[in-house]
Amino acid sequence: GNSVRLFGIDGSAGPEWTGHKNQPQALAWRPDGSMLVSADLGSENPLLRVWRRDGTVVADLPLPSSQVQWSPRGDRFLASKKNARSGTVAIISAEGKEFGQLQFASGQNRQLLQWILEGQAIQSGWLHEAEGAHSQLFAANGRPGPRTDIPVGNRATDMTWDLSTQKCYAALYMTPKDNPVERLVSLSTDGSIHFMSEPELPEAV
Repeated sequence: GNSVRLFGIDGSAGPEWTGHKNQPQALAWRPDGSMLVSADLGSENPLLRVWRRDGTVVADLPLPSSQVQWSPRGDRFLASKKNARSGTVAIISAEGKEFGQLQFASGQNRQLLQWILEGQAIQSGWLHEAEGAHSQLFAANGRPGPRTDIPVGNRATDMTWDLSTQKCYAALYMTPKDNPVERLVSLSTDGSIHFMSEPELPEAV
């Protein structure tokens, strides 16, 4: 349905919160458990709602979203917006005020988006069929930081973020196309690229 139902840790049904006219696609609790964000992707009457734990409404935004991520600090969250021409991620305060955006051009397939450095920054990683892979750091208010581009012609297949090393890793199929080699590449927050060693191949018999 279009409601939000809470459950106890033992599976018992709790209160049901209503207000969405479309089925919610994203739910995210604030780190301290005091607030919940629910969001839907409705083409008509989309809604992103911030709730208090007691079910009262903090704010409503007409923002179609499929993913919500709270900052570890609990003062703001990211909400993915649906847009036919480009990919946009909104930065919204805990009070429901939108104060920043991350912009992604058409054709970019975002594979990685998360808070890093205890909520001080946002790391994004995305793939592009024609342009290869990219990684970019943003300030917590959305201000763009260093961006790393993997050379055009390399086709990235996956991306992940390593919190311990503060690096983004991408698996690539390297050109030339007639003899592709899969390699792992690390993209540092300072914009540098490090290509891992090529795997050793067995000798031909």
